[in-house]
Amino acid sequence: MTATMIRAAGALAILAISALPACAQNLERRVSGAPSGNVTFHFASRPTVCGDGKSYFRSDSDNWYGSFNYYNDGMSRASPCEAGPIRVTLYRDGRDLVRIQTYAGPLATEPNTTDLGAVRVQDAVDYLMGIASTVDGRPARDALLPAMLADSVSSTRELLALAKDPLRSRDVRRNALSWLVRRRGEPGGMTAAEVSRTLTTIARDETENRDVRGQAVSSLARLETGDGLSAVVAMSQETGDSWLAARSVQELANSGDPRSRTPLRAAAERTDLSEEARVQAIQGIAGQYSTSKDGEFLRGLYRRVSSERLHDAVMSGVAQIGGSESRDWMLAIAKNADEPVQARKRAISLADRIGMTAADLTRLYDTITDNEVQATIISELAQNGTRVASDKLIAIAKSDPSASNRRRAIQALGRFDDQRVKDLLKELVAR
Repeated sequence: MTATMIRAAGALAILAISALPACAQNLERRVSGAPSGNVTFHFASRPTVCGDGKSYFRSDSDNWYGSFNYYNDGMSRASPCEAGPIRVTLYRDGRDLVRIQTYAGPLATEPNTTDLGAVRVQDAVDYLMGIASTVDGRPARDALLPAMLADSVSSTRELLALAKDPLRSRDVRRNALSWLVRRRGEPGGMTAAEVSRTLTTIARDETENRDVRGQAVSSLARLETGDGLSAVVAMSQETGDSWLAARSVQELANSGDPRSRTPLRAAAERTDLSEEARVQAIQGIAGQYSTSKDGEFLRGLYRRVSSERLHDAVMSGVAQIGGSESRDWMLAIAKNADEPVQARKRAISLADRIGMTAADLTRLYDTITDNEVQATIISELAQNGTRVASDKLIAIAKSDPSASNRRRAIQALGRFDDQRVKDLLKELVAR
């Protein structure tokens, strides 16, 4: 490194330190003044935090971090989750910070580590937020977690500044937005309404990075407030920004909020929305929160959409929801000669997912004259692998009027480990 570079690096370090509050500067100096290598310190944690001080901890009563053992009866921990301070270890190569590790619960010692002992909560938070706002790479993200677990300190406005700072990594900005939602409404911080308005502004800013915008939409959907839901619904109806509409519909689908079902159905039907947004809505309707009523809605929607992609999305959704009515509906599409061939083939390709049996496919084959659709049934019978399927394929191979279908059936029979099939193949070869 040249003398000029050394002076420049020193100047940057001084600027970073001077930007911190005086109390944080004191902690930073203590860290800098420690011998080369790792440094640790601890401070008071929130009442909802517990851990074992070494391998795992819990924050906010429902978020777990660290290493666990899993057995058939669930998660197993070698030691109980106890209340205790937050312990931060700065892993350094010489004096270069490369990683930050967070612990909670009973204090534990680490070999070959300089222990600065207990520090004031505000000092620790200011120092850690300073790292998040000035350091590059993984340590910046790692610094946010312990800062957010500190007792009686609100950092929502600092989180907002991080989220809006284009000089910070996307990872740090997304994490800042996520913590902003979790810490909204705390004394001395931003209110839930302020957070909602801020997230909406970021989500709608087309000059902003899409990863950050996407996190803003996701965070809004997690607010579980009327303001948050209304904002996401409004963005799902955005006709001037197709990306935002599709992402908002996706977040409505993933939210599990019962209030999102009506706007999802409305989005699926809106012809002025982008096709991508409508596909996202259909997939959301058929997702993990779907019911038989959603299956009924999608079956009715099929005739009200026009593009092949939307038809395909509806059929996939109906198959995902399942049920006898959906199975019969799918069979009817496959049989209907007035349907586009591609739609009929798609209905057959969903046979296994919708619960069509080999007997269903056999009967279907005998009612169809289109060679291309029959070829799809042969393919499905081959994948079915049952005795009923092999019987039908044998019959096709022996006597089907279509030479191409006979060839397809012979090729499909090669998948079956059945002596009857082997004997037939030998017979056909002999011919």
